[in-house]
Amino acid sequence: MEVDLARYDDLLHRIYASALDPSAWAPTLSAIADAFDARRAVLFTFMHGPDRDGFCVTHNLPQEQLEAWAEVSQAEDPYVQALLHRGLLIDGAAYEGSEMVPRDQLVRSRMYRDLWVPLDIDQLCVGIVFDGSDAHKLPTVMTVYRGARDRAFDAAEVDLLRRLLVHMSRALGVMFLLRGAEQQVASTRSALDRLASGVVLLDRRGGVQFANAAARSLLQRADMVRLVSHGRSQPDRQPDRLAPVSRRPAIVAAFRRAVASAIAAPQDDADAEHFSQALVLPDEDGKPACVMHAAPLGPAPGLSAGGAQARAIVFFRDLNSGTAVDPAVLRQLFGMTAAEARAAWQLLEGGSAEEMAGRLGVSINTFKTQLKAAYAKSHTRRQADLLKLMLSLVAG
Repeated sequence: MEVDLARYDDLLHRIYASALDPSAWAPTLSAIADAFDARRAVLFTFMHGPDRDGFCVTHNLPQEQLEAWAEVSQAEDPYVQALLHRGLLIDGAAYEGSEMVPRDQLVRSRMYRDLWVPLDIDQLCVGIVFDGSDAHKLPTVMTVYRGARDRAFDAAEVDLLRRLLVHMSRALGVMFLLRGAEQQVASTRSALDRLASGVVLLDRRGGVQFANAAARSLLQRADMVRLVSHGRSQPDRQPDRLAPVSRRPAIVAAFRRAVASAIAAPQDDADAEHFSQALVLPDEDGKPACVMHAAPLGPAPGLSAGGAQARAIVFFRDLNSGTAVDPAVLRQLFGMTAAEARAAWQLLEGGSAEEMAGRLGVSINTFKTQLKAAYAKSHTRRQADLLKLMLSLVAG
């Protein structure tokens, strides 16, 4: 299957436009289903209903069938079970149905018999938008369905879905982070000022167009992120740009890549990163101090001023403004032992493995063993993933 560039470009623009207008997700999902020759589709937080801050957008799926699926429960959905128990719930992953559940197991399931057959659903292709490892982004999947007489999903279609997931993660990530206490998406500058997280709008050159109150406070302190002036005099002076306080080459390079990727045209997706790839910025002492997300911004009249269109949006979560996570929380949420929780907590303090082990008064080998156990129990795969999970709890 091939999707021409014009159609692909249209899908991406629809996806990014939906970030600030949640009502646009329904027609966007319909357009995606049509691109996949799929009869039905769903985009939803499969472990959280609307009563738990989740959402569900459907294409050609009757409400009564959704309610019936809820009654079947996750325990009887073989695909949910595969995601949860086979390690398949991974940010940005996409699967053809038979990769997840053998055909004979599927047709024996109550879900297939009672829900799929009446709707002539026989196969699916599913993509993981968010795996839930960040407390600020609920586990979210998108699934497209075909009938028994339709052709099977092929590898090219799985790859297309995987490419779209990167952009959907960025649009939905923006939507999640812009939701206020009433779960309304902040779509004006005055609404942005009421958000607790720092929010900065960038123009097509990376210049700062707007910073909300939280971001202005962070930039004035200049202990994690600072403004750099470009252009020496009027009228040639360009808007100030963002830069990390840290001079470490790896941090500077990662910061620049994040901004460049966000202001690039959406269809230039070769270097686009999943929204979960947050950048952790250290303070002047090297301690993790701020989490940064950057993403393209779709049409946003309410966020523009003077006819200038904001091209990208950057979020900053200041860890110093939150309450330090209690190791007891890690024990309660993930079943860690006290020693494992203390080892995980050391990631927030920063430093080398030797320094962290020294602060705990244990050997480096013991510390590494405890940290490895913390990875397993928190369903993370490496130090960066566990750190981001920890930071999301701190900033929550």
